[in-house]
Amino acid sequence: VSMMSLSLAHEIRQPLFSMQTASSNIRDYLAKENVIIPQVISASKVIERGVARIDRQIKFLKDVGSGAQETERFDAGEAVV
Repeated sequence: VSMMSLSLAHEIRQPLFSMQTASSNIRDYLAKENVIIPQVISASKVIERGVARIDRQIKFLKDVGSGAQETERFDAGEAVV
């Protein structure tokens, strides 16, 4: 994996993890204050699942680029037929 792709992965992950942390902090604060707002709790969980999904995709791409993930060549033309 080139330094550029590692740097890009890092730059994408940083704001994602900030969003995940902020979302978790909101939910924790509301729980500590015994405030239940179902829409906020639900939105927080959606954010955290979305961040985790994007992070898995970034990790997969990094693994493919580094050779850690097995890949296989195939003929796209044959796959369509």
